[in-house]
Amino acid sequence: MKRKYLLEVIHNLAIGAFVGISAYGIMILFFADEVQNPMPVWKSVLLGLSAFLCMAIIVILGGMIDKNAARKDQVQEKIKSKTDPGEDGS
Repeated sequence: MKRKYLLEVIHNLAIGAFVGISAYGIMILFFADEVQNPMPVWKSVLLGLSAFLCMAIIVILGGMIDKNAARKDQVQEKIKSKTDPGEDGS
């Protein structure tokens, strides 16, 4: 149970970081004045790599969380099929 919650917390943090980086980029693009100093190259590359890393974490952990949920549903379905007499009442 603890692993599931840890994966979900890390997944949600990655989603939040990705949304934050994306919002920062959109705000800089649309609301930056001409007098603003240009962003250093290293900062731009770091933000891009961070966004890419967040996307990878979201995809990988999302798949792991979905796989664990599917396994749990299969186990519950097996337990239910063993305890229920069936639809025909036999």
